Amino acid sequence: MPAAEGPAAVRAPSTAGVIRPRVRRATGLTCSIGVTPNKLLSKIASELDKPAGITILRESDLHARIWPLAVRKINGIGPKASAKLEALGIHTIGELAAAAPEFLSAQFG
Repeated sequence: MPAAEGPAAVRAPSTAGVIRPRVRRATGLTCSIGVTPNKLLSKIASELDKPAGITILRESDLHARIWPLAVRKINGIGPKASAKLEALGIHTIGELAAAAPEFLSAQFG
C-alpha cells in the first residue's frame, strides 16, 4: 500500500484498519500491512510487525527502520546474491543503497 506521505498518510492507518478485518472475514487469515512511499518498501514494511501489524513508514523513517535490515529482506535478493553481496562487504540495505551503481553493475551485470 504505497503513499506514506501527504493526505494519504493521514488516511492510511484507518484504511489499513478496515482492510485487515475484511481479509480475516473473507479468508480466515490474518494479514500485515505496510504503508510506504513505494511497493518495494511496502513489501518490506509488511514483514516488520507480523503478525497482523500495520507499519507506516515515511521517507524520514527509512534510515532507522529499513537501512539496518539485512539485504536478504529485499524481495528478489536470494541466497546466492545475498552471499555475493556479503563477500563484497555489503550486509545491510543501507550499505547496498550507499554502494556506487557502477560497482554493483560491474559485480552483477
